[in-house]
Amino acid sequence: MIPDRIPITASRRTAGARARRQTRGGTVKPDNIASIRQPGRDTELAPLGIPAIVVGIGMLVACLATLPRLHSWIESYGSMVSVAFVVLVVLAAGFCRWGWIVARSPK
Repeated sequence: MIPDRIPITASRRTAGARARRQTRGGTVKPDNIASIRQPGRDTELAPLGIPAIVVGIGMLVACLATLPRLHSWIESYGSMVSVAFVVLVVLAAGFCRWGWIVARSPK
C-alpha cells in the first residue's frame, strides 16, 4: 500500500540522498553552494569588483618588487618561502580574476 502523502522527514532524507548521488558525478551542484553568478548576488557584490582588482594588482606589484630578493630568502629561510610566494601570486591573480568577473557582470 502506497501512502498518499510522504512524511516531511522522509522526503528531506530522499532529497538529500538524491543530491549527494547527483553531485558525485559532478553534473549537478547543490543549491547551497555560493556562486557569484547566482541571480541577485552580482548586484550585491558589484561594488567590490574594482577594489578587488586594485588589491590584486597591488599584491602582484609587491611580488614583482620582492622577486630579486627571493633567492636569498630561500637560502636563508628554506623552501617554504617559495611555497608562500607561489600562494601569494595565486591569491593576487584570484583577486584580480574575481574582481574582473564581478565588475563586468550584467547589472
